[in-house]
Order: sequence, then structure tokens, then C-alpha cells
Amino acid sequence: MGIREIEERLQFTHRYFVKQATEQVGFALRLVCKGSGTLFVCAVTLMSCTEQITGWQYSTLLQMDVTKQVAITQLLEAACPTGGFDQLVQESHLRMLQRFESSGVRLSDAAPPFQQEALERWTGQLMDVVRHDQSRAAAKAPRAVAPSCESDASQSTSAGPRFGHVVKRSERDKQLCFS
Repeated sequence: MGIREIEERLQFTHRYFVKQATEQVGFALRLVCKGSGTLFVCAVTLMSCTEQITGWQYSTLLQMDVTKQVAITQLLEAACPTGGFDQLVQESHLRMLQRFESSGVRLSDAAPPFQQEALERWTGQLMDVVRHDQSRAAAKAPRAVAPSCESDASQSTSAGPRFGHVVKRSERDKQLCFS
């Protein structure tokens, strides 16, 4: 198998994965690279969910190294329209589900923790946005008049300055004062 054919087969696995991403729960096999540069076969489960309280949509991606079950050469040989890729993916998916169930993990039980995690993350991000907006609004808000500013009593009442007040700068404080 030459470089060009390997590239085409990797593109085939990518297109398959993208197609699976349109499903509510998709499963695919991909050839991926660790940070060290080591290649491995990765079983990818993609779940598209809707958070129950807010109605916001999110996706969860679960990845698992399955190189011991599916060799890199086996993946590449199957990754073409007539290579049996669908069957390889289905068999791998079944093995993974069986492995989860034998460990006492059911995918149907996975949704509540994801729901809680999504809600906590969104709540935290929204709080950050609100704090940021409040800080910006506070920075733009007019400042209170410093008590050391000079005042012209003829323009003031006991209720405060009248309309048409005069703006003066206190030489001592170098601040604008309204009088």
C-alpha cells in the first residue's frame, strides 16, 4: 500500500466519522497520533445531547485505544468502500459495549453525569460573562463627586446641584467637580 492509497483510506475513515457525527450516538474507528508521535487505532463514540434544564445542545466525545483489538493494518485494509469497514466498525462497537456491560457500565446511565457536567460548565461560563459585563459597566459609570471639590452655593440646593450646573476643576485634586 503506497502513501497515496494510505491517505485516501485515512480520508475514508474521516468521512465515515463525520457521517457518524450526524447521528444522536455515533461510533467510528480512526487512526490517530499520540503526543509522542505513536499511531494507534482509536474507537470514537460521539453523543449529541440536549441539556434538560436549559435545552442547550452539546456533544460528548469518548475515545479509547483499541489497537490490541484492531490492528493498524487491519483498519487501513478495511478503510475503503469494498474493504468491509462497516463490518469492522460494528464488530468493534459490539465488543466495546460488551466490555462496558461486563464492567457494570451502561451507556444509558452515562447521560445524567454528562447533563450535570454540561449544566455546571455553562453556569460557570455565564457567571464569568456576567461578571465581565458588570466590570465593564462599572468602569464606564460616572464616578461620585469627590468631597474636596469646590462648590458654588448659588447653583446648589439642599437637594444637590441644579440643572445648568457649572463644571469646575479643583486645582488641588485635578478632578472634575460639578457645582
